[in-house]
Amino acid sequence: MQQRVDRVLHSPTIELALIGLILTSVLLVFIEVGLPFGSAGHATVVGVQHWLTGIFWLELGLRGWSARNKQRFIKNYWWDILAVVPFPTQIVVLRLLRLLRLLRVGILLNRNL
Repeated sequence: MQQRVDRVLHSPTIELALIGLILTSVLLVFIEVGLPFGSAGHATVVGVQHWLTGIFWLELGLRGWSARNKQRFIKNYWWDILAVVPFPTQIVVLRLLRLLRLLRVGILLNRNL
């Protein structure tokens, strides 16, 4: 079962979908920073970010579960783990750590192109 999950997670279709989700998430970070805190638009963007973060947690959880070598998983995905840690919305600088996901986009594009 773990090998099947690992194979699916490393398929080009899933990796390209992740690229799209990561780019959407990064765009939303910029939008979120520019909106006034507490506005209706800000609340919507934060809500979408929470959904995306949930998807990233699920994806990383499945990758960690299916990884043969857990230490190697941590070594390869530490920036992704850091990028999905829930930080308080009032501390904008820490929320910008989500831009670390762009590193993952580079890796996925390199692997698929």
